[in-house]
Amino acid sequence: MKNHNLYLCGITQNEEKNIEQLTAVYNLFDGLIFVDGGSTDKTLEILNLRKKSGKIISRNWTNDFDFQFNEIFRQGNMKDGDWFVLLDSRERINSSFAEYLPELIENLEKNGVTCVYQRSKPFLFKYNDALHFYGNPHWGPKNVNGKLTLLGDNFKDEDSIYSLRNKNSNFIVNSIKYYCFYGRSNHLMLVYSAEKFANYKKYEKQENLRQEFRFEYKNLGYNMSFDSFNDFCKNLNKHTNMFSFFKKELILSNYYRYNILGDDPELIKKEQFIYKIEEDERVFFNK
Repeated sequence: MKNHNLYLCGITQNEEKNIEQLTAVYNLFDGLIFVDGGSTDKTLEILNLRKKSGKIISRNWTNDFDFQFNEIFRQGNMKDGDWFVLLDSRERINSSFAEYLPELIENLEKNGVTCVYQRSKPFLFKYNDALHFYGNPHWGPKNVNGKLTLLGDNFKDEDSIYSLRNKNSNFIVNSIKYYCFYGRSNHLMLVYSAEKFANYKKYEKQENLRQEFRFEYKNLGYNMSFDSFNDFCKNLNKHTNMFSFFKKELILSNYYRYNILGDDPELIKKEQFIYKIEEDERVFFNK
């Protein structure tokens, strides 16, 4: 006998087309719990029509992913023991996989598993009232009580959870957004302090450099938008004091190569991971 609910959750703002597609499987869930940052299109209309026993919450977007996500827990309808799938607007869940989730959850419960990862990203969780998000933009709920597991290799992306993004160019563009535009950001954790690198000191050093870059960038009169950042890159020869930042930060040099020099994003991504560690420094191969 089922003793829990299963929710599809996320945050959104003016994502009418994506939300229409993402929540197309809503009938396979007990409800939707989404936090909307102030949509003016039909996003809210779609969500409210499909929420079932869930809840659609409004919170003004403040450039804080974790604050936004926490509203799912604080204002949503979940209770201890419920399960939820957490996706962003450009991800999709295969309908056959959504149908399989109750059976999967039953097996997870038997083995004490409360969180499932795919491609190193968690997407399926068992709720408890101590859960909270911490991290901007790369979040993960804290206080997951139980075992963690990876979705088996027999589940291909298109058969389970998949993304519509161009994975090569997207990682370059989004990295700049998280590096420059967000005051609070833990994106550098992915580059310098991932578990396999065990290099937290390097992360702290680069985070201090990031804050210094943002200060100098704003002092030059540029704002936190892609158009403004692109103008800055095109006029970099006028700001010689900023050259050193591009030499010391992979994310900046990657973006310059992609958006200004027109280098192949697949090549840039490949070269990012050709490195060695010497005296607490990672040395990357670049053109």
